[in-house]
Amino acid sequence: MVEHMKPVIFDKLAAVASVGIFTKEETLNIFPEYDDWSYKSSLAGYGGARSVCAEYNVLCTDVDPYGHRLNVLTHEFAHTVHYYASTWNIYHEVRTKNRDLSEAGR
Repeated sequence: MVEHMKPVIFDKLAAVASVGIFTKEETLNIFPEYDDWSYKSSLAGYGGARSVCAEYNVLCTDVDPYGHRLNVLTHEFAHTVHYYASTWNIYHEVRTKNRDLSEAGR
């Protein structure tokens, strides 16, 4: 995902972002920034300054509720890139494209 990233975006991302993996028993509450999110403890991932994901999804185990069809870490990391490292122009372009696709029923 970052291989073809513009250096200005990569540099911003490297300065603020990180990734974390948690077990089903730990939940995302294992990370300090999410420790008071007990109401969201069942999430398979979340994209903030630290993108986090359940290990069962990363490892594609049998308990993965997405049936190996969705890589939650990639999805959440995309949110992190979008919100923490993109330029305003790129952010606006992505939002516009998402709106257009939603309106087209895709």
